[in-house]
Amino acid sequence: MAIPLGKEVAQPTRYDPSVLAAVPRSQGRKLAHIRAEAFGGWDDWTAYELCWPDLQGKRHTAVLAFRVPANSPNLVESKSIKLYLNSCFFSPFKSENELLQEVGKQLSNCAGAPVNVRLDASPAVFPEPGADWIDLDQLEASQGELVAAAETSDQFYLTRAFRSLCPVTGQPDWASVFVRCEGPRLNPNSLCHYLYRFSEHSGFHEQCVEQILQYLLEHGQDRVAVCGRFLRRGGIDINPFRTTDVDFSIGVGRLPRQ
Repeated sequence: MAIPLGKEVAQPTRYDPSVLAAVPRSQGRKLAHIRAEAFGGWDDWTAYELCWPDLQGKRHTAVLAFRVPANSPNLVESKSIKLYLNSCFFSPFKSENELLQEVGKQLSNCAGAPVNVRLDASPAVFPEPGADWIDLDQLEASQGELVAAAETSDQFYLTRAFRSLCPVTGQPDWASVFVRCEGPRLNPNSLCHYLYRFSEHSGFHEQCVEQILQYLLEHGQDRVAVCGRFLRRGGIDINPFRTTDVDFSIGVGRLPRQ
């Protein structure tokens, strides 16, 4: 189906899984020349607007957390997820387990791969892990080459001022982006300049993270992990994580800004 993002769409008045819209990952990856075989990972989603009735008509609310594997054929368009979850307001479920089974089935069908779902009535907030903070003040310094030194090191960077543009609506999306690299020492100023260029770049969250990872691989890094913790829009936040090695992680959860 056509994606509803950027269009005026009536709110659901009944339970309706058909509103879920798939976006093939291959489309954006092809345009950005992203090699999907170079990394693994997942997209962590948090949906804060979920309410459903039980068989007695009592309404229940919770936060829905779900994880979509990066190798799924499709990403699920965010506004269609909001519409679908809002439609659960009209569907009685006898238990939380039945709700999770149904929602997991529908999201998995749309993504084309198993999607793990869980309910969290009060999601935990995690402190930011220790990282070298690079942000807009770095732009005042000279940019220079991305690779600053030949010696290999494990590097960890954070920017809280990452911005990209929605490819459909043109509206800005904000995030904290974590970058971990193992390889030749990077120039933080140059990395900051590169990340800042996304402020006028149109791309889905997932594709932006994949482009950052591929850029660093192309500049001599041996192992790379990138996590984008995006701020919520429409009651949903999306948090892609990509890594070249399952053992090369970042370990960041929901941030205070989220």
